[in-house]
Amino acid sequence: MPTLVRTDDVRRQNTRLVMDSLRRLQRVSRTEIVKQTGLSPATISSITSTLISDGILISQEHIGGLIGRGRPRIILSLRPEVGCIVALMLSMNRLDARLQDYAGQTIAQNHLDFDSKSTPAPELFTQIDRLISELLARRSSHPTMPLRYIAVSVQGAVDVTRQTLLWSPVMADQDINIGEFLAKRFKVEVSVDNDCNLLAKALQWRYPEQFGKHFAAILLSQGIGMGLMLDGRLFMGTRTSGNEFGHMVYKPEGAECHCGQRGCIEAYASEYAIFRRLSTHKHDGAPPAAIDETMMRHFMQQALLQEGEEREAWREAGQAIGYGLRSLFALTDPVPVALVGESAMIASLIEPEIYKILSKPGNNAEAEIKLLWYQDADDMIMQGCALVALQAVDHSTQLTAGVVE
Repeated sequence: MPTLVRTDDVRRQNTRLVMDSLRRLQRVSRTEIVKQTGLSPATISSITSTLISDGILISQEHIGGLIGRGRPRIILSLRPEVGCIVALMLSMNRLDARLQDYAGQTIAQNHLDFDSKSTPAPELFTQIDRLISELLARRSSHPTMPLRYIAVSVQGAVDVTRQTLLWSPVMADQDINIGEFLAKRFKVEVSVDNDCNLLAKALQWRYPEQFGKHFAAILLSQGIGMGLMLDGRLFMGTRTSGNEFGHMVYKPEGAECHCGQRGCIEAYASEYAIFRRLSTHKHDGAPPAAIDETMMRHFMQQALLQEGEEREAWREAGQAIGYGLRSLFALTDPVPVALVGESAMIASLIEPEIYKILSKPGNNAEAEIKLLWYQDADDMIMQGCALVALQAVDHSTQLTAGVVE
């Protein structure tokens, strides 16, 4: 039986393609949108005309780019004053916040250093409130621009229905309902997502040719996490953000992990695990509450310069990740993998160990597996936050060229 496709659904999807093009290119002509989206000129004209009349797009003549018989090109861009969003990131001992207008331009940004493990949930809410309020006070050029959405990134397991942080290695408290607090305080919609899922969104946005419908994004930081994209959708648990790659077992009853278990991939491949091993000359022991960044850089330099304990630590990190990917690929088949974090600086030691494990006899041993390395994890996560927020504003304001759901 043929599938019926509603005209409204098609128009809504086409409008999303147009909005994505505008966000990527910032200032663009209708002709360029046609090239980007593959939609017909008539469709683009209809959608953009409605968005202009609704006050969503700005249309300007560009005298420097004449077409036809001296007619100026019409350049389209998103109207910044539609509203603003806040992207907020909670990580170990730090809060980062960024205020962006509807066009995606950063208005202001700020951060707060604090002892996250000793901060109870009520005090965390106070700190978040202060940080966001300070940002909103800096809307000097557009003081009446409404706040439309807040997107939050957290390390740990998230209840995606209740927008609640169930557990995190960076906080002592559990079951922290960040979403409810922010929604009541600022009277806007809120999303709370695992940082690795947001990382995957940002990678797909930045590098669509490398990261299409199927790929994995591994965050190499204080913890180890993964965002997994399968068939164009983020893999999620039945209740939580799911996919705790860093807490898959690498060595049963092995080194202690931040999560309280033993032998996790994270207990060997994370920054704290490597710092613990090299600063104490022990594989095990309580995970350190903080990392001395100067010492960590020294360890990296030593690993790059010569054989020794430093090289062995990062090599074992690669082995732990390799065994985790091997288990994952037994379920999903191989996909391209992005590895993101400061450890990208030392990829020459980690990558061969990952490939060595993946090439062992067994399922998919002959498959070609692409590993790609990036350093700027925090910036990508914040970009993922902003994308979630801006696309939610698109939806809530019914930016579907006159289509109402």
